[in-house]
This record gives sequence, C-alpha cells and structure tokens, in this order.
Amino acid sequence: MRFQGTVDEWYQGQVAWAAELAALREVARASGLRETLKWGTPTYADDADQNVLMIGAMKAGATLSFVRGALVDDPGGDLLSPGENSRSVRYVLVTRVAEVEARRPAIDRLVQHAIALTRAGVRVPAPEGEPDYADELRARIEEDASYGAAFRALTPGRRRAWHILVSGAKTAAARTARVDRSVPRVLAGKGPNDCICGHSKRPPGCDGTHKDYSA
Repeated sequence: MRFQGTVDEWYQGQVAWAAELAALREVARASGLRETLKWGTPTYADDADQNVLMIGAMKAGATLSFVRGALVDDPGGDLLSPGENSRSVRYVLVTRVAEVEARRPAIDRLVQHAIALTRAGVRVPAPEGEPDYADELRARIEEDASYGAAFRALTPGRRRAWHILVSGAKTAAARTARVDRSVPRVLAGKGPNDCICGHSKRPPGCDGTHKDYSA
C-alpha cells in the first residue's frame, strides 16, 4: 500500500538506511527545490512544479533519483540506471552517511545540472513510435516495476490514450493525480476508455451501459 502520510512522517518511518536518507534529504533541500510527496515518495520540484529529484530506499542502499538523469552530465560515473527499460531516470546509490559527505560536491553538480535541464524544458527523446510521455507518467513507469511492466504490455493505442489523458492536465499535481487513478486500469491491461464493468455492448470500449446498473 502506498504511504499516505506527510514527508516528515515518511522519513521518520524509515528503518533501513534512515541516516543515509536524511543525508540525501539535506542535499535535496539545500538545492532550493520544493519538497513534496508524490507516488508515496519524497519528490523535489522546481518553482513550476516540475519534478527534478526523488528519494527512496532499496535493499542495496538509499537513492537520490533524477527524473531526467539520462541527460545529466555525469563525468564521474555516479549515476546508475534502474534497468534496461529505463529511458530517463538515473540514480545515485549510497550506503553510508560518510559517502554522501565525500561525494557531496559531485552530487551537488548533478543536482544543479538536473535543475537547469528541467527549467530549460529539455526532455529525453521518445523512442521511435512512442509518445513523449509526461514526466509524471514516465517516472511512474520507470520507478514502479509492476506498473511499468503492465504499461509496456498495453497495446500502442492504449499507451497513447494514457499519454493523451495524462499530458492533457495543466499542472504537475493534476498529472500526478491522473497517473495515480490510472493504476488499477493499467494493471488490468486497460486503457482509459475501456470498459471495466463488463456491461458494455461495444467492448472493449465503454458505451455507458454501466449507468443502467446499480453499483
């Protein structure tokens, strides 16, 4: 179940890598980005509410993820990829607070470049034939393994329909909310316009027949 509390409560509730997460939080907050909670994860956005960084933990250590990490200059090789299907997100992995301190100058440079890319509107090019997904949708695809696998398994038309629905929202908060609402449908292999009640007379689309049935 996704965490529903505040950002402070998220950090207070961490057992594994708690000190390292706190150290990474200091790095993110020192950048001047706005701290919020999206996808149940501490997220750091610019003044236009564009997501730049995310903080999380895995078995191997604490992570500082960069939404546009594939574009960030990384001369020291500090950025890692979540997997072979990750087109955009990259992350820094730490296992000791002293490591954060030792790598702080390099991490700060990565953060500042990530902020500059975000403010300039630079985006990772979409693969041929794929829409240029909104950051909020792309980050969910890459950060949530179950959602990402289900989304990639959708037909091209359904993926495009989700892209149109999510990117049509004017604010990052609204786009995030649309991605959150998409989860049960995507995991069920459905597009935004598919019938999920089984009553449609014109499957797989929804023709409104469900309105004739009580909940």
